[in-house]
Formats: sequence, C-alpha cells, structure tokens
Amino acid sequence: MSTEDFTDSRTKKDDSPMALFFKEQAYLRRVLQFIDEREAYLRSNTRSREDESFDLKAAAWEEHLELSAQNSNGQFDSAMMQDELARNAQVIYEQNQELKVLQRIRKEPFFGHITFRFMSEEYEEPGEYYIGLKDLIDSDRFTQYVIDWRSPLATVYYNVNEIGPTSFKNRERRIAGELLAKYQLVIQDSKLLRVLNTSEQILDEILQMVLSSLSSAKMKAIAQTIQREQNRIIRSEMNRVLIIQGVAGSGKTSIALHRAAYMMYVDPLMRADNILLVTPSESFATYISSVLPDLGEENVRSLTILQILRQELGDVEARYLDYVFAPTPVEKWQAMGTFEWVEWCQEFVAFLSENMFQPQEIDLPYLKVPARLLGQLYHINYRHLPPFRRHEAILRHLRDLVSNPLDYQQAYNQLDEELRSMFLLHDLRQTYEVFTHWAAEEKNIDIHFFSSGSLNQADVSLLTLLKILMYGPSEINWVRHLIVDEMQDLTGLAHECLRRIFKCPRTLLGDVNQAIRFPISDHYLAELQSLYQVDPMRTEFYELRTSYRSTLEITEFARQIVQDESILPLERHGSPVKITCFADHQADEQLAHTYELLLAWRRQGYRTAAVLCADEAGAAAMRAGLEALSAAEKGEKPLILNDYLKEEKDFAVTVCDVFHSKGIEFDTVLVHDASAQYYHENLDRVKLYVSCTRALHELHLTVLGEPSPFLPAVALEGRQPVGNEG
Repeated sequence: MSTEDFTDSRTKKDDSPMALFFKEQAYLRRVLQFIDEREAYLRSNTRSREDESFDLKAAAWEEHLELSAQNSNGQFDSAMMQDELARNAQVIYEQNQELKVLQRIRKEPFFGHITFRFMSEEYEEPGEYYIGLKDLIDSDRFTQYVIDWRSPLATVYYNVNEIGPTSFKNRERRIAGELLAKYQLVIQDSKLLRVLNTSEQILDEILQMVLSSLSSAKMKAIAQTIQREQNRIIRSEMNRVLIIQGVAGSGKTSIALHRAAYMMYVDPLMRADNILLVTPSESFATYISSVLPDLGEENVRSLTILQILRQELGDVEARYLDYVFAPTPVEKWQAMGTFEWVEWCQEFVAFLSENMFQPQEIDLPYLKVPARLLGQLYHINYRHLPPFRRHEAILRHLRDLVSNPLDYQQAYNQLDEELRSMFLLHDLRQTYEVFTHWAAEEKNIDIHFFSSGSLNQADVSLLTLLKILMYGPSEINWVRHLIVDEMQDLTGLAHECLRRIFKCPRTLLGDVNQAIRFPISDHYLAELQSLYQVDPMRTEFYELRTSYRSTLEITEFARQIVQDESILPLERHGSPVKITCFADHQADEQLAHTYELLLAWRRQGYRTAAVLCADEAGAAAMRAGLEALSAAEKGEKPLILNDYLKEEKDFAVTVCDVFHSKGIEFDTVLVHDASAQYYHENLDRVKLYVSCTRALHELHLTVLGEPSPFLPAVALEGRQPVGNEG
C-alpha cells in the first residue's frame, strides 16, 4: 500500500536536492505526528483497560468471589470475569510491546525511499514507499507510512541499483514493475540530516558514513546498510541448511541475526523462543544482544556448544551437567579436529551393535525365553533402535509374553538383571574407555591422548556423539532454526552432534582464516558440506569476501598475514598500520608506549580501544601494568580499563587475549608484542590475523625483540624502532 496522497510525480515538480530535502522533511513530520498520535492512543487505552481490570477485581472482592490460585493475573471463578480479565491482560501486553517498538523507531522511522510503479498499475501514478525497521500503518486512514525492511517490496531497495523495469518475489509469485527513483535518508534523533539520490550515485555514502562512525560495546543492527550479497542470504528459503564462509568484518554474524528477524516476520508461527544461537562464549552473546531488539524483535535463546553437549550428556548421566572438563592441549585439539572421527565413531558403534549382546536362555518360573529369540529381538526386531535402548524394548516385548501381569512384576528385577548381564557394556563411560582402546589399535591414535583419570574439553564432543549413537539424541522440539557462529572452531564431532540433536534448518557461519582453536584442513568447507548433506534438507553455500569493518590499510595489512588475496577491502581509507619495535630489555618502555598511545586515542575522541595479547597470562600482566601507570599518573584522568564488553560513557580500554576478542570490533587496537616468541607457528598466524581485524579505524602493533615472521615485510620496513634494538 503506498503512502497517502504522496504520489506526486517527481518529474513534474522541482526535484533539486534542496526541494527533495524539504519534501522528505515534510513527510518525516507526518510520520512523527502519526507516532505521537498512536502512542497517545495506546497509553490512554492501556490506562482505561488497567482501570477496568482494577474495577472488576474490586467488584469481585466486594461480592466475595474466590480468586483462582492457579492464575497470576488474579482471574476469578466467574467465567465472565475470567474472560474479560484475560482479554484485557492480552491487549495491555500487546499495546505495551507496540509502545516499546514505537519508542525505538521514533529516532529513525525510516531510512530508505523508493518510487515504484507496479506493472499491473502502469496507467496509474507510481507509489512512494518508505522502508524502515517496522511497518507503520494507520488503519483508520487506510495509510501505510512505512513498510518493513523484511517485506517483499523492500528487496527492490536493497537489490536494484538501476532505474527501470525490475521485479521482486512475493512467496511463489514474481511481481513486475518499474523502479523510478531510489533514495537513502539519514535520520538521527528524529531529525533529517541528509537525503541521497542513490539512483544517481554509485558509491554508497551511507555505508561509508556508518562504517566511519565510532563503535560501541554492543553490536549494531545493519538494516540500513544491508548489501546485495548479504540480503540474498537473509532472505534465503527457510527450510535450508546455509553454510556461510565470510571473511573478518563481512557482517556474517549480523546477517545471521537479521535472518532470524526475517524468519520471524515471514512465518507468524516462528517466535524468538524457536531459534537457538550457538555462540563461542556467553560474553559474546551479551555483545550481540542488542541487535534483535533494535530491529523490534525479542532476543533469541543462546547457548555455547559446551552447554549444549553438557545437557545432552546429562540426558543419561546427570553428573556431566556440572563436570569440570580440563583444558585441552593444542596437540589433542589438532588430532581430534578432523571429520574422520565421525566416521570412526559410527564404525565403532556398528561394531559394538553386532557384538556387544550375548544372548542366553532365560529360565524363570513364569517365563522361558530361548537365547535364539533374544538374539532375534536384539538383531532384527529392534535393530532400528540405538544399542542401549534395545534393552528396554526387549523387556517390554517379554512383558507381553507373560499372561499374568503380576507374575511379570514379581519377576521383573531378576529378568532385568539377567538381560543386562547379556550386554558386554552398560554405560557411556565404559563405551568411551573401550572406544579409546579401539581407536588406538585400529586407527593408530596415541592412547596417551585419553586420560583415564579425567576428561577434557576435546572429549566432550566425542563422549556426546557416543551417547547419541548408543542411546539416541534427546528430544528437543522447541528449536525450529539453529544458528551456529564461529563454525570453524567446532570439531567434526561437535558438528555431527548438532546435526543429530537438532533436526531443523540451520544457518552456519564462520571464517576458515579465523580457526583459532586448532588448525583445519584445506578441505574443511567441503567436508562440512558433505556432513550436512546427509540431511534431507537442501544445503546451500555462500561466500562473503568483502570486509566492511576495517579501513583499506588495515584490511590490506591483515590479508598479507594470512596470504589470502581473495579478501576484498572496502575503499575506506584511514591511518597507516604502525609497528613499533623494542629491544629485548625494553619491556618497561613498551608498556609506557602502550599507555601513552591509549591516552592519545582518548584525546582523539575514540570510544573503544583494545589491547590484545597472545594469551590470558599476557593480558593479566598488561592490565596490571596499565593500572599501575594510570594510578601513578597525576596529570591525566585515569584510564577506564573496561570489564569485558561493558558499556561505558567515556573512552574505555578492553585488555584481553586474542581468543576472547573474536567477533568483536573496536575503534582502535594495539596488538601487544607481535614478536616471534608468541607468533611463530601456523596457528599463531591465525591469532595475529584475528587480532588485526578487530580494528575499525587504527591499528598499532608493538614488538619486543625479533618480529613475528608473519608480519608483512613491507610494513616492517616502515616500523618505528625505539632505542637500541641490537
């Protein structure tokens, strides 16, 4: 539906930039007036309904009607009052939710505008359509002021750059029309700042403006600047498995969250509670927690992979819910990170399934069962069940053979014990121990990787897959879509566990250049696709090569570290990357340089900065050093050393190791001690790349002693030596 009476032909009137600005400004005033009117109505109606509910409760009290103990809204035994109170409560809730949305979008009701004529209406005036975060509809006046960015027509705004005939898809129909004009608008705090006729401009100035702005402690929504390749992923068919390989800064996490918002828009039955996000850490879930609310949707649920696997193990053994899994050496991560372990587990369980049950005749007063029948039940009748579940199925089958149920109950314990004795293995831990010896003998795996005393984090996915294969996956029906972030940091075993636990469409995203936990093979993406193609759902692969986060200088520097020319920088320039080198004995000077640089960044007006260290021990030492210098400084306000991802009003510095910086961005980044001591192995190359790609505007590195061999040679030629490097 087009906006009311706003179909003036731009070809007949003054279409100069100034005139265009005034037209858009006038329209913004109309939209803000409608928001004011709608908010006033919602508040008034809500108060009326709250008063009505209060009066109903008061009347019930006077008439001595009993309160229902099962209803928190205080509904009464009177059916009429119950219905009325329930209706009021529902309407009040919905109106309060709408008020929250209106308050959120008031600052920026829309950001795009297209002039579009439907082919079926070719003899009518074209329509003016404004794109924003939410539909704004005046039902009384039959006017739609703003269309939702997720609506089918909005795809024209995102996908089409050339004026002329075009079409868009609405469900299964292709709708033809003509794009006559396209505008981008910058609105902040309900004020129109700029109008860009993007049908005449090639460069996306709005995108450049957004990328040049300062960062915050929370990830931002990108609905205003979604690019064509991103929009294609967001609007992909829902019943798909999407695998997204995206370079650092390509917006893949934002895309996944916007896809979640899109699915909730097109499918009324899809709620936030039906979407599960697998995040690398709980703190990262906090970092991205504002994206969906900014889009007017509730947050989806989030769990780490360890939490999911713990819950799955707890399905059969509760002790694993609180079990403290030891840290895993890199060598073990590397050994267990390959996809062949999935095949080994399946091979092992197939072997167990054939050999772990040794049937023997059961001879009880009320029941005699020959060994041949037990073998038939296990190997034929219940072959479709996981091995450990066949025990229960056989017991149920034997119950039906006993004519008197009381006889079965009396003999149950003995029958259960005899049947259990025929299984060579009885629980998950036994299965794990046998598997480790089998893998050592059959697959030449070092048995010392598996400690008999304790389990570590790499064992969790192995243990969980064995649980699923031996017992079957737990029943999880509430998840209708699964989003997996940082897919490259999950082993093949973990991916197989997720595939078997969640039988729903999925969106997986990550970057093979950021596999920081363990090295992955050159065929990782192909192997991942093969694993998920087992499912009946169609698997689609997308690749995002453009990095939008960092300046061209930073992106060029980072891609030389991983030697990947497929990474495409955006044409946004900034300061050159700076490397400052110190001699081995100049650690104090290196710390002082870091402190002074942070003060300089604060004076420049930046909001967020990060000092990234190779490991947690280095981060703790750096934080202590900066705290000491800040406390001793008399002429400067103390630095705010940020708690991880805490929102601060003033310039704040996050000090952490590389791993905990993944997926996050900062205005400025200092990579502490990019020396050969800390960055010399292949996995260190990845860590260095991840560190450098966290920066939006400025990147500095310090080196104590010999520089890392992964630092670009050209950059080292322009390094800034301090003192005597000999």
